[in-house]
Amino acid sequence: MDYILPHSLASLSMSMLVTRAKLLRLPQWSFGFGSNMNVEFVEHKKGHKVLDSVACVAQGWRMTFNLRGMPLVEPAFANATPGDRQDTVHGVAILLGPEDVQKLCNQERGYDKVWINVDCYANNSQGFTTIKAFIFSKTKPGNRPFLTKDQQTPSRRYLNLLINGAKAAGLKDTYIQRLEQVECYEPTESTMALRRKLPLPKDLKLMTVNELAATRSSTDTKYTHVAIFGYILKLEKNQVWFRSHKGRDLTARFSRHFRGISMDENDDLGKPPFLSLDEMSDGEKEYIMRWLDFYLAKDPSIVGYVKEFLDECNFVPLQDDVVQVGSL
Repeated sequence: MDYILPHSLASLSMSMLVTRAKLLRLPQWSFGFGSNMNVEFVEHKKGHKVLDSVACVAQGWRMTFNLRGMPLVEPAFANATPGDRQDTVHGVAILLGPEDVQKLCNQERGYDKVWINVDCYANNSQGFTTIKAFIFSKTKPGNRPFLTKDQQTPSRRYLNLLINGAKAAGLKDTYIQRLEQVECYEPTESTMALRRKLPLPKDLKLMTVNELAATRSSTDTKYTHVAIFGYILKLEKNQVWFRSHKGRDLTARFSRHFRGISMDENDDLGKPPFLSLDEMSDGEKEYIMRWLDFYLAKDPSIVGYVKEFLDECNFVPLQDDVVQVGSL
């Protein structure tokens, strides 16, 4: 089951091209070192069928968290780059069918696809020793500079994906401990100050889910609306990067993301019934709150509150001495 593909198309003869075309119809191994080493996440969140998996180590590679993500929410993501001879990256090689390989490459299009040899853990049940697999790596920053070392603080949600995937795959305890020692992002005092300025929901103009949805088809070419925890924010359209965020409450969508559930396949479009806040963990509520931080930092106008959310949920804004969403 050691599926090997050529590294390049350069100077291939017609017969070799035909051979390559046949090989592309075979399953391929992908070496996951970030969220892709969490098989459950790859299957349930990313929607791929994992045909096989084995714990491996990439010799001469180094992992950092130098890729920029969403400020205040997912500030940093994992990256693997060639390192020194003594450097190692532990992870999981997953075997995917050709369609899932293409889908995964589309999802990871910000990375380069590089073929490497990875050494399998000696105790694997398949009897594998070495596998040729592709790894997603980014060595050139492009228009988004790499994060400096002091900025490499992933979210707790993201780091937990790696830790849980590493434990499930039986990676070495010393490597899991390295992951557990990674510093995670925490909101600054200035971010917390913006939370404290949130008005009480009862003091805001109420807007129904349908009225909020109607803003998506508004003739207003400059502004759009998003809602989180019921708070309706009016922002310039170029400040909202995702079309799926416009004209709806996003609380349940971000809850699904935190729980590792596909946001698109299970999308309720921000309509009731809303998930009870009592059913969320403190970490889950804090993660959603950080999306509100993200939009509050853009200095929006708080123009109202979602009526149905107020009817169903009892959201209490942060006060000086009360933390209503807990901590991760």
